[in-house]
Amino acid sequence: MPHVILECSANILEKATLSALLRECNQVISPLLSTPIESCKSRAFLHSVFCVGDQMKNAAFAHLDIKILPGRTTEVIERLGQRLLQVMQIFFSRSLAAYDLQLTINISELEKTYIKYRASKA
Repeated sequence: MPHVILECSANILEKATLSALLRECNQVISPLLSTPIESCKSRAFLHSVFCVGDQMKNAAFAHLDIKILPGRTTEVIERLGQRLLQVMQIFFSRSLAAYDLQLTINISELEKTYIKYRASKA
């Protein structure tokens, strides 16, 4: 059930292959959180209007926001964050070399009132 939301500045060099990064994130998340990969929902947003600090030309960012159901230990969440950061560093290697690229990850728990509906196939 994890939600993976990737937000990037539009100047990143890897934008044509972001779907591959989302698939890799799902493959990392599934076993670490003991959740079926089919329950991972991932999407990416590119921001053409952005500012990192006071830089406009040589700056870029990629932020991964992971929302999970409550109940995982701090150790599991930290392991997940470290593993996803490694994946991002490899994936964004071209942009890391070209820009002052900031990579960040936030992992948060969904509220207990989260409601899921899934239509059944007829």
